[in-house]
Amino acid sequence: MPNVNVERAKQLVRASALAYENDENAVKGSKHFAGSKLIDNPHLKKLTNGIDSVLIGQTDFGVVVAFRGTLPPTETDPVKAIKVALDWLNDVDLVLREVPYSAGKVHDGFRKSLDNLWDNGHLFALVQAAAEGGRRVFFTGHSKGGALAALAARRFKAAGVTPAGVITFGAPRVGDEKFASTYAVEVPNHWRFEHQDDVVPHLPPWPAVMLALQALAQFVDLSALLKAKVTKPFGHYQSVGKLCFLDWSNQLDESDSILLEFKREGRLIIAGKELITDHFIDATHLSAGKLGYVETVDLI
Repeated sequence: MPNVNVERAKQLVRASALAYENDENAVKGSKHFAGSKLIDNPHLKKLTNGIDSVLIGQTDFGVVVAFRGTLPPTETDPVKAIKVALDWLNDVDLVLREVPYSAGKVHDGFRKSLDNLWDNGHLFALVQAAAEGGRRVFFTGHSKGGALAALAARRFKAAGVTPAGVITFGAPRVGDEKFASTYAVEVPNHWRFEHQDDVVPHLPPWPAVMLALQALAQFVDLSALLKAKVTKPFGHYQSVGKLCFLDWSNQLDESDSILLEFKREGRLIIAGKELITDHFIDATHLSAGKLGYVETVDLI
């Protein structure tokens, strides 16, 4: 039997997809709404502040806090395209910084995003209101949203709200080894789904890879801003949560073995476009036969 609660994962992957919608009306009109088990009531909130966004809502099993991932680079409106560019620059703000709610250091861009929603969007108060009466709180998100879900779970725990569970999809690494070891104690019920050849869960890369990128930046014509992000030194990132690998046969592998790690790293070298297409939250924009996280989790 799987270690992870598969039924919960099927609900939360849909909530993660809904986090990409613009507002509550779009959320309720989405094909993913029914499967998320979110309830259409006044606690259903789509909180957006600048480049950061989160969906909060009640369900029959508690409260869901679903963070939106990075905005896709397909925007044609010039004003909105600037917002997309800023979101991507946030992702490469790789320097590790200390935070007051945990030991260790975390990704500075993700730290700023959570601070933005927490301080300026009143995230904590909205979740507290939805959780009145003792409802359990679950955190989720896809891509950058998964990284923010982990940070939020740790910050809520420090503020006195114990996460009932964290399930993320295609999330990048969020902090260093000290943060990860503390997180494992404070938030032990976190499962991270990673799909086939999705490259994002392998980012930020190990220090040896960054050294290669730093060397490459001396010879490749990068923008000054991007070069500064790539060449600035930072520490060793570590994944958090228990691995739920969606393998090349669309089966769930929870072994998290060194052999699986070697195989996955080797596949990244030859994966080609699957490095990106395996990261999609669902199959809406994929070619026929390709599955996103929603569809693959449904197969478990």
